[in-house]
Amino acid sequence: MTRFETLSEVRDLFAQGGVAESDYPAIRTAVVHHCLPRELVRSHAHWRLTSLLKDADGLDRVRLGDLDPRYLRNREAHDMVTFAEPRTGIVDAVMIRIIRPNLIRSKSVSFSSRLELRVRRQQKSLV
Repeated sequence: MTRFETLSEVRDLFAQGGVAESDYPAIRTAVVHHCLPRELVRSHAHWRLTSLLKDADGLDRVRLGDLDPRYLRNREAHDMVTFAEPRTGIVDAVMIRIIRPNLIRSKSVSFSSRLELRVRRQQKSLV
């Protein structure tokens, strides 16, 4: 993950999407832990972002015909199951819509909170 944080192209792209320097610990935790079978405890500061990334991966399993909604952690992910079913590449679609310059830019709100707000807005626009 250290290499990721030092690549100027990646940092510039993330900055364009509203990612601040203070967001990197949450991103690092989510990326490292989202593929591990062991869950972070709910009280962990980065549980929400990590769980959203795990759920995005889970929703993408629809491409393999292997989506089991019982494993989804967040209500928002459960709400997207019907959206994911007839489509492929749900992770790409969600991430493209979230990690873009349209992210809410606020230093007082955490990255995961801004991400949650963005997901909710996208869900409303899909209905």
